[in-house]
Amino acid sequence: MKKGSVSSFLGVLVLTLMFGFSVFMVSAQEDNPTSKQEISDFQREMKDLMNQAKTLLKDLKKTKGTEEWQQTIQEVVTSASSCASKILTLPSDEKRSYIDDCRGQGLWDSLNEIREEFVPPQDIKNALNDMKRQTKDLERFKKLLTKVGADVKTADDLIAKIGVHKAAVGNLKGKDLRDELQEFWSNNYWDEINKIRVRTELPKELKDISKELKFLEKDLSSSQLKKAFPFFGLDSEQAKKLLEAKKASITQIQSFLDAGDYDAAGGLLQEDVHDGWHPGDLRHFVGMVREAYERMKNVKDDQILDQILTILDPIAESFASGDVRDAKEAMIQFTDQMRKYENLFQPYYRGGVHKATKKTQDALGKLEDLISEKLKKGELKAPKEEGDTENGDSEQRPPESQSMPSL
Repeated sequence: MKKGSVSSFLGVLVLTLMFGFSVFMVSAQEDNPTSKQEISDFQREMKDLMNQAKTLLKDLKKTKGTEEWQQTIQEVVTSASSCASKILTLPSDEKRSYIDDCRGQGLWDSLNEIREEFVPPQDIKNALNDMKRQTKDLERFKKLLTKVGADVKTADDLIAKIGVHKAAVGNLKGKDLRDELQEFWSNNYWDEINKIRVRTELPKELKDISKELKFLEKDLSSSQLKKAFPFFGLDSEQAKKLLEAKKASITQIQSFLDAGDYDAAGGLLQEDVHDGWHPGDLRHFVGMVREAYERMKNVKDDQILDQILTILDPIAESFASGDVRDAKEAMIQFTDQMRKYENLFQPYYRGGVHKATKKTQDALGKLEDLISEKLKKGELKAPKEEGDTENGDSEQRPPESQSMPSL
């Protein structure tokens, strides 16, 4: 066979095979119609696309200069809605190709391209608020450092860097703005600021804690408390062990501070005092025990007294395990409720045996439920309030988010 004839033959053969394959695919689609599950999945996909686009559109409408993006996203919403509804009206042999057409419109691509470029107003607001707080803290620390003649260069450098970010945020848009915010969060300025915070504020905080420890030591040695602790099934030796352990911890923090190891000093303070318990927590607990004892020692009805002491058993167990803050918060609940029902329990204070009324039993039941609920795992991690040092919750700024918020 001649060379030209062979080429012609092969060309015809290829065309024939391609035509046959096309016929086969059409036939296969007709023999294998789109299933209900495929249609359901497609509708769910379009609805998800619609919801995400609507959320982005809300943010865009709050931002000037995004009219073109708003129009694009509105078109995405309209198209996704049309795709989700029209698929149900088509003949079964047209559904699959229609799904492919909808997905081929690049609706997801349009949404994601704008989402990558656009920075939500809340992200900008959060960043600017962080910058404001950081700068304010650094200026305050500078004053403290200046008073003791310490170097303020680190604080000045951080203020300058944060200022550069603040200026950039006011001038940039789109992806450049997003990149700037990402760089700001990635720099973890709060970590550097907290190191200065430890250096400037830790000495005073340790001094205050040491005073609390001395008061606590005096409280624990009082004759009244020696009676109150066993009355409620509390171990006074456990309280003394907790006190000694805290004193040792504070001594270690002071030694880190004296050596200039601010990271170690701040880390141990955070772990043992802020995340653990403050001496003020134990003092508060002791005060609540003393108050409860003054009330309960006058209860002459053994049945009522036994019920109350049984209700307090979980608090004693919590204290025995070293959960000082949990025990303190539960004891506060107990004393608050006893004050609330003061008149109800008066008959049992005066002596003699009085039949427990339904109101009394209901009050005790509520008290038991309250303490039980409060002592559930994780329920009694009392939040630290800024500036609150009386009850042992030393001022501590909550951890700052350093990562770029997800859209």
